[in-house]
Amino acid sequence: MQPHASSVTYVQTVLQRPGMFIGEYDIRALEEQLQGFDAALHSVGVLGHFQPFNQVLRVIVENAGLSTSTGWAKALQQHHGIGEPSFNALLSLLAKHFPAEFATLRSADSSAGER
Repeated sequence: MQPHASSVTYVQTVLQRPGMFIGEYDIRALEEQLQGFDAALHSVGVLGHFQPFNQVLRVIVENAGLSTSTGWAKALQQHHGIGEPSFNALLSLLAKHFPAEFATLRSADSSAGER
């Protein structure tokens, strides 16, 4: 389960400043943007043998015991709540599965004072 490096960089950028890209902690918007980003990588032949990042996230969320039949973002929102709780759950899952890439990202709670 290996996403393309461009996808990882994009997700890191979005999660560092969610308000610039997806609105305040709207992970459903992130899911939609990743569909487009993955499609763009595929259409120019860059994706290759790498998995689309949305597919990687779906597997990670399913491994956490949640049903992703309506999408990984909706599953996190239904289990954790909309907004910051589901955003923080996503950060935790990414840090657990990709520690080198995502462990330094702060949760919405810890960065609230910096806004």
